[in-house]
Amino acid sequence: MTSKGSAENRPSDGSSSTFGRRMRRLQYLALWRELAVRPTKEECSEEDRDLLCRADDDLEMLSNRCIEVRKLMNHTLPLHLGNYEDDLRSRASQIPGAGLGLFFLPSSSTSVIREGETICYI
Repeated sequence: MTSKGSAENRPSDGSSSTFGRRMRRLQYLALWRELAVRPTKEECSEEDRDLLCRADDDLEMLSNRCIEVRKLMNHTLPLHLGNYEDDLRSRASQIPGAGLGLFFLPSSSTSVIREGETICYI
């Protein structure tokens, strides 16, 4: 199924860094997989143009490609200098069978996490 999305549904151009390019690639793949919004040849990453040649949208292939891109993105995450490294602890989860969890245990009463703040990358 081929569908054209509106400009508001299209990924933004943002950064030209490797991470930024991979993020845009993932955004296009996710739009394609979730909403059947096929990118144009110009929008489509060279690595994904093989998928454009297909007559149908193979959801399993699109899902696998999204996973591949996420793994690549993990290798090029931008440096994050957070404020919470000293306040984060790995502890046993209280959820049965869940294993370990990451908990915010502030070292002082003034340590707070503000809405929208990046705490860490996993």
